[in-house]
Amino acid sequence: MRRKLLITSAGIGLALLTLTGCTGGTTEAEKSTPTPASSESASASASEFPKPTGECIDGVATFVDNDTEFALPDGCETVDIIGAGNTITLGPVTNLIVESDGNTIDVDSVETITNLSFGNTVTHGGDAPEVPTGADDIEVGSR
Repeated sequence: MRRKLLITSAGIGLALLTLTGCTGGTTEAEKSTPTPASSESASASASEFPKPTGECIDGVATFVDNDTEFALPDGCETVDIIGAGNTITLGPVTNLIVESDGNTIDVDSVETITNLSFGNTVTHGGDAPEVPTGADDIEVGSR
C-alpha cells in the first residue's frame, strides 16, 4: 500500500511540474512588443542596382532603353527586351523575351520567342522559332 501511495504521489507531482512548465511567468501586459532591429529597409533601393546595359552577363542580356538602336553581334543565351520602340540587331539567341511595345528585332537565330507586349516585329535567320501561345501580337518572319 505504501508503495502504491508513493507511486501515485510521484505521478501527481510530475503532472504538476509538467503543467507548471506550460504556464508562462509573465502576463499579457508584461510582454514586450517586438520592434525592428533597424529603421532602415532591409531591401536595397533601386538606385543601388546598376542599370542593365544590354551586355551579355552570365548568359543574360537585358535592354531597358527606349527609342534606341542596340546591337549585340555575338548574341546571348537569353535576351530580354524591356525598352520600347527600339531597333535591335542580335547574334544567335536561345530565348528572346519581348516585354515592351514597338520593337524591331533582327536576330541571326532564335529558338524561343516569348512576347509579353504588342506591336513587335522579329526577323530571324535559321529555323523558325517556337512562339508560345498567348504571344499573338508579334510579327515573326524569316530573312
